[in-house]
Amino acid sequence: MRILRSVLAVVAGIVSGGLTVAVVEVMNSLAFPPPEELDLSDQAALMKWIQTLPVTAFVVVVLGWMLGGFVATYVGRRVAPDRMVQSGIIPLVVFLAATVMNLFTIPHPWWMWPVGLILVLVGGGCGLLLSRPGSVSRDQRIGRE
Repeated sequence: MRILRSVLAVVAGIVSGGLTVAVVEVMNSLAFPPPEELDLSDQAALMKWIQTLPVTAFVVVVLGWMLGGFVATYVGRRVAPDRMVQSGIIPLVVFLAATVMNLFTIPHPWWMWPVGLILVLVGGGCGLLLSRPGSVSRDQRIGRE
């Protein structure tokens, strides 16, 4: 049962982090919608449109990655038995891999590589720290001294 709960914690972390990024990116695409005639499978047209986007659009994407890394590690570790650190690290590694794959697949400004990867790690590190055992004791949650 413990192994199953650990696996489910990792899956919950990955899914919740992915949903977090999806929500941020949907909001970003509503703020900066692509032209209706844009063919997303045409790499050249996609690159031309991306070059017209303001820096704000890219900053939101990177912050979404950081928030997704935070949520993935926090949920993974928080749900795991004894808040095992591995249940937070595994979703973080998956998130990092997905970020690299995204950076390779879709054209991004050069600065998104270092900033994006660092912020995913920062978000993940914060998630791991805030979900560690004893980070909030039961007595603190219910208002006792």
